[in-house]
Amino acid sequence: MKFIIKHQSNSRVRLELPFTCPHPVQMYLEELACTVPGIEKLHFYKDLKHVGVYFSQGKDQQVQNFLSLIQMEKVIEKQNEVEWLVPSSPYDIISTHLYRRMLSKVLLPTPLRVGWILRKW
Repeated sequence: MKFIIKHQSNSRVRLELPFTCPHPVQMYLEELACTVPGIEKLHFYKDLKHVGVYFSQGKDQQVQNFLSLIQMEKVIEKQNEVEWLVPSSPYDIISTHLYRRMLSKVLLPTPLRVGWILRKW
């Protein structure tokens, strides 16, 4: 597998992964990161293709060890477990509710909105 380094500092490497990282894959990668000493945490970006690996200073070799532990078969297996209809992040949940709220404000006339609110109350 080929991982592209997008940015590197003293204690963090941002990588572009050759696969997407839905929630089950993220959990798998976090479990692997726990087994490698020197890696403090992983940060997954919203595009599901980039990950930030935080490590102890001077332990950048541990990132290479972590990347060598990733098995593509398990990643594919975890990707197949994903239910795409379920929101995977708090951002998705909040944005869905905001869109619904915006549409109800725009499309529903005021008397119907008031009736709806009173019915729920």
